[in-house]
Amino acid sequence: MIKNFAFSTFFTLILFAGFQAQAATCSTNGASTNYNAAGAWGCGHVPTSSDDLSISHSVTSATSIGYQWGPQTITINSGGYLKISGNALLQGTVNIVINNGGTFEVTGILTTQNGGPTITVNNGGTLKVGTLQVNYGSTVTVASGGTANVTTLNTGNDGTALFNNNGTLNVSGNMTSTGGPITNTGTVNLTGDLTVTNSGTAKLTSSGTFKVGGNVYAGNTIQLNPGSGVDSNMTVTGSFYSQTNENIVIGTNGAATPYANLIVLTNLEATGGGDITINKNGRLVVKKDVKDNGGGDSRFKVNNGGQVYIGGNLTYTGNGSPITNANPSTPAAPEYGLYVNGTTSVNTGSGMTVPGNLGTKQDMHDYDLPFYNFVLGIPNGPLPVKLVYFKTEGSGTSVQLSWATSSEKNFRYFRIERASQDLVFTTIGEVEAKGSSTLTKYSFTDDRPLNGSNYYRLKMIDLDELFEYSPVVTASRRAVSAVNVYPNPVTDKLFTIELNDVMDTPAQVTVLDGSGTQVLRAELESNTTAFQLPQNISPGLYYLRISSGHGQQIIKVAVR
Repeated sequence: MIKNFAFSTFFTLILFAGFQAQAATCSTNGASTNYNAAGAWGCGHVPTSSDDLSISHSVTSATSIGYQWGPQTITINSGGYLKISGNALLQGTVNIVINNGGTFEVTGILTTQNGGPTITVNNGGTLKVGTLQVNYGSTVTVASGGTANVTTLNTGNDGTALFNNNGTLNVSGNMTSTGGPITNTGTVNLTGDLTVTNSGTAKLTSSGTFKVGGNVYAGNTIQLNPGSGVDSNMTVTGSFYSQTNENIVIGTNGAATPYANLIVLTNLEATGGGDITINKNGRLVVKKDVKDNGGGDSRFKVNNGGQVYIGGNLTYTGNGSPITNANPSTPAAPEYGLYVNGTTSVNTGSGMTVPGNLGTKQDMHDYDLPFYNFVLGIPNGPLPVKLVYFKTEGSGTSVQLSWATSSEKNFRYFRIERASQDLVFTTIGEVEAKGSSTLTKYSFTDDRPLNGSNYYRLKMIDLDELFEYSPVVTASRRAVSAVNVYPNPVTDKLFTIELNDVMDTPAQVTVLDGSGTQVLRAELESNTTAFQLPQNISPGLYYLRISSGHGQQIIKVAVR
């Protein structure tokens, strides 16, 4: 980053530094809002680098300013507003302190570097910057209760470029750690992307709230720790890319609570050997898929006590890319810990295996209800609907389905699916969601159920077309299929049987004469099957019996 600054060409106003035995203090007097007017200052002159500044009124510089070497302290008090319409450079032992009710604004680039300059935003203070560039040998701190509003935040390619947020940081663009560590114990609202480059000193540590509106590119360590007595949360609206070894660590192996939570509302992908570790008090929720890029040497590791829910698939197909889960192997307290709603696959050719203690969404509900409820409560999360019950009830020749939900978030509709004993489900109807957050009841009638066992499930689909399935319920129907026999009377000893229903069990056809003697026995091979009677039978009345595992039906036929 910038280490040599051409002040003569970049700045229109420079406050030259020199050795001062004791700095004087220039205070604003409210007589003028022009920073560069002597009348705005109680000291009677435009401040120089030998002056400390105390600002309790609004003053604006229409040109860029460089505060250099010092020592110099600039204090912005309640009612004070220092605005620089351009760029500003802090270099050397220059300290800016923004107190309660004070504001420091730089419309262009604010650069801190070299010699220990600091900016401290205290409780109630506000920092407004276009681009904040924190370079080597400098520190910017937003204290608890302080606020920083910036368009772009960059920390330079040196481990001594420090940004600490204990208050509220709002970034309307992108945020990048090129080498300078970023620490958050407060709240970060980032509209764009978060990038931690692969520099050895680049790092993000967060134990507060961190919201990312774009993607995360983790080229180096992102460490998420629990807060002080409360859970910490990082929520990523876009995708999360883990790009180097050991670079995403969620939680610690300390106390079980509070938790460090990482919530990814799209995909989490390991590239370039990126590792993901979920520790004892860490929780990871991914709305869609978790995968590696097939390049190998990516590790997905859940330590004992760590909890993970993946709404889509978990796929690690690279060589030497293991999925490990150190939680117990039986679904009892403590729980499985790793729950996948879709499929899980690894590269078995490189000796990788799918963990045996892998739970489903239903396991999470049955054995880890606190975690299930946590996932359910995530706005726009992977569980858009909470199903209270789903049941069936027979009524005559139909099946009545009924279900209820207690919460629906960004949820679209239910698709009703039915299967016979082969459990191959097909759609038989749809019901629109009501979008309620209270107990909501639904019903659907299957007017033409299959003979025998009917299996039903709900496919619950949200606004993103992501879905989850309900448990399967059954209903057993013994209704006899509608049967057509033609021609009747039978001519030429040839007739056809037609079933107006699905054949889900084998069926036999038997033809009996008036005395009960069998004259024909055959299999009903399809819904429409033709049969040839023996040519030697006499004309008269016969009985056609159709038998299956669901019962039998007898039809009178005449033979001419």
